[in-house]
Amino acid sequence: MYEKKVLGLEEVQKAMEAMIKEAPKGSGRPVSLAIVDEVGNLIMLVRTDGARPFNSDMAIKKAYTAARWKSDTAALAERIPKKYMQGILEFGNEYTTVLGGVAISKRGEPGTVYGGIGCAGRIPADEDDAIARVGLKAMQDALWPSK
Repeated sequence: MYEKKVLGLEEVQKAMEAMIKEAPKGSGRPVSLAIVDEVGNLIMLVRTDGARPFNSDMAIKKAYTAARWKSDTAALAERIPKKYMQGILEFGNEYTTVLGGVAISKRGEPGTVYGGIGCAGRIPADEDDAIARVGLKAMQDALWPSK
């Protein structure tokens, strides 16, 4: 029998708190933040004051894409040839390759993905990506503290 590790609420909350703290920096535009498990099921969603409902949908899609494809959305966009991308994006309309989705994995072990984090609402989207990575770092610090 296999034993499977899954994300716990404590680690998810730490990641979310770190991203909420980071959100006022940069352009300061309101954002939506989502964390999903390894199959893309939503664990937590936060919409900061003033964020549009559309941003919540996009944050969930970014997190879902990162978890299901086991890849950050930016890396996925670079890896898949453009001629195939439209078909992938139309396949159920739940995937996106917009910056701001990161896969949750142990530092130095990108092969095992425990979930995904998504941030949406910033222009340019590299700010979304930076906020999501703050959440990833907080989660990695909580799950696998440096020695």
